[in-house]
Amino acid sequence: MEKMDYPILIYQVNPDWVLGLLVGTRFRTAGPDKQTVIQELSDFLHREYKKFDWYPWIDLFEYKMKHQSIAVRPMVEDGDGAYPWPDEIRVPVTAIYGKSEDDSEYICYIPLLGVEFYYYQANQFSPLFRHMAVHALMELEPDRLFRMSQYPEPLLEKISLRINYNRNIDKKKQAPKRQFKKLERLADQYPPTKSDRKWKGIRTEQVWERDQDIKLLIDRILVQRSNVLLVGDSGVGKSAILSQAIRRIDNMSRRLKVWNTFWRLQPQRITASSKYLGEWQESVQELINDLRAANGVLWVENIIQLARTGGSGAEDSVAYFMYPYILRGEIQIVGEITPAELDKLRQLAPDFANIFQTQEVKPLSEMDTIRVLEKYARQLEKKDEIAISSDSILYMYRLLERYKPEQQFPGKGIRFLAQVFHWVKENKKKTIGRPEIIRRFSQTTGLPEIFLRDDLLLDQKALRKYFQSRIIGQDTAIENLIEIVKVYKAGLNNPNKPITTLLFAGPTGVGKTASARALSSYFFGQGQKQSPLIRIDMSEFQFSFQLSRLIGDARQTGQLVKEMRGKPFAVLLLDEVEKANPIILDALLGLLDEGRMTDAGGRTIHFQNSIVILTTNLGAGRQQSIGYTDTDGADARYNAAIRAHFRPEFLNRIDQLVFFSALNQQSIKKIAAIEIKAFAERPGFKKRNIQLKVSNQLMAYLSEIGFDVKYGARPLQRTIDQQLGKVAAEWMSAHPTKKNCVLRLDYIKGEITAKGEAKARAAKED
Repeated sequence: MEKMDYPILIYQVNPDWVLGLLVGTRFRTAGPDKQTVIQELSDFLHREYKKFDWYPWIDLFEYKMKHQSIAVRPMVEDGDGAYPWPDEIRVPVTAIYGKSEDDSEYICYIPLLGVEFYYYQANQFSPLFRHMAVHALMELEPDRLFRMSQYPEPLLEKISLRINYNRNIDKKKQAPKRQFKKLERLADQYPPTKSDRKWKGIRTEQVWERDQDIKLLIDRILVQRSNVLLVGDSGVGKSAILSQAIRRIDNMSRRLKVWNTFWRLQPQRITASSKYLGEWQESVQELINDLRAANGVLWVENIIQLARTGGSGAEDSVAYFMYPYILRGEIQIVGEITPAELDKLRQLAPDFANIFQTQEVKPLSEMDTIRVLEKYARQLEKKDEIAISSDSILYMYRLLERYKPEQQFPGKGIRFLAQVFHWVKENKKKTIGRPEIIRRFSQTTGLPEIFLRDDLLLDQKALRKYFQSRIIGQDTAIENLIEIVKVYKAGLNNPNKPITTLLFAGPTGVGKTASARALSSYFFGQGQKQSPLIRIDMSEFQFSFQLSRLIGDARQTGQLVKEMRGKPFAVLLLDEVEKANPIILDALLGLLDEGRMTDAGGRTIHFQNSIVILTTNLGAGRQQSIGYTDTDGADARYNAAIRAHFRPEFLNRIDQLVFFSALNQQSIKKIAAIEIKAFAERPGFKKRNIQLKVSNQLMAYLSEIGFDVKYGARPLQRTIDQQLGKVAAEWMSAHPTKKNCVLRLDYIKGEITAKGEAKARAAKED
């Protein structure tokens, strides 16, 4: 008789409730205290072994526990794109790991995420554990991650079962025990059990205003035995409809004592554990066999990935491996897909796509959407004990409707409500009103409150001062930027295009990039840790084959697509656009005209919340960056050069041409003062509380040597770093104990000098 030890994780969910999880199995229970939970699991194992001679096998010996908090920034799908969650979410994750029965292998279980994996060297555990945990967490919705973040660190206990391999069993008394090893390994049974929901934080998904869609789907799955794809834009409620339909079928099956099972599959899990050629085919064959034996229906998430998973092309993918079994009715598949993804699936795998019956999920009406948001808000109110008024919900609806038109209700409203409730709860507030909604929306998008509140008037003097402090010597450009702000504040911009599309023309180093940076900071920089400016150097796209680098292909995500999905509220700066290949410029026409672009995967990227700025040096060939050139003549030269280079259909999609003039000496000195001020704010000075003072003579010298006729003011920052940085560093090294003082830098007899003074004395001299 041998003994098998089973590790148990014990979670103190609250003072009166303990959850116990039998590691390596799907079994778990809950009770008032730890001993009760351990006893229930022990009794279950002994009862099953005694009655059926059955016990769960776990391939784990000499195990240990590791508990680690892992920070993730999940991707959230909005419209047909995705963007990262604005804040990191820290989730405590526990792993049980150790040697397997094969002494050359190790195994790790992560019960919280339903993940297990083998590894072959002990030092591989830490990086693999983190990688697998992050990968699994990134697949979860943010609201589920928020719930999981509250889990406490568990206790590790164990129970033992003595096994007699020579035991005689009366087979007549033994009930059949159905197990589906491959199916349970690759997919998750749906709907989850009550214990699964308690453990994983899964709440019963309630669906409102979709009863007819659910009934039709049930008829197609249960009566017609069809393979069904729900088709609709992201956020309209496809997953919720499918989930609720499966729950109702499961309830009917229990009442009628009919055996139906549903399994939820992520395609990447099929090939994730494959090590050699042909292994994924074996896994899929076993999956199909288990699915038939389980009378199961497979719910495939991101179904288009079936045509991209497996071989080198769609023809030898998992989709076409399953195709004959689906066609013969041996297995049944359901899923959801966007219209663009469906078109792409029909291109990749037309035969596979045609075996599905499609059911369109249309957006809800405004009244139905508001009712759904009201009911969801009341659910959150009860759970979090935080109040929100109907007026605030309606205001949130209007806000999302105006500023996120590319996303669909009710999904975007439900996601934003969950964010607001979580944020308010973290800040220990008990009510949600308009101020909380505006503040959270501003934090999420970077839009300042002046754009979100109609009761706030635009302070034009402050607006002008803002741009004048950041853009030097370009009064015409400043006026253009001020007008853009006014139009957007009034809500008069075209909602079906980018906020505006500008072409900046002028010599190098006169402030085109600085203007784009100032505009991005004003529009989208509210409370943002990352810069809301996306800069793409178009000189890197001089050949037509480089288009895939910009918008992507089947193997990679393009630079433009990746950046815009990450920051949909941003200024997109396409620098030196005249150097791009004409075919690449043609690919931008939809972006400029309709505010959208379709990537190689068939997904749409939206630009309605972005400002698109293109820059060019056309017409500046003979124009110096410094001087007192006739402005009207220079503008005419830029205009002529631009119209000679770009095709009319491209230029007609530009809202405005903005011409930048050459800088004069006064402007250069102002730019030098700004750069020196930024230099004085560097950490080395702040750490020792050293105040930097630069004389007028030195300022004039730096302005002279830092400005290049060809490159404008661009080399000025480098000159200041080199000239001032060297002298300041030498003085600070020579006086390591000097703190709380003034460092005066001057230009005397052709040399930069440094002198330290007490702050009181320096104040008298000034």
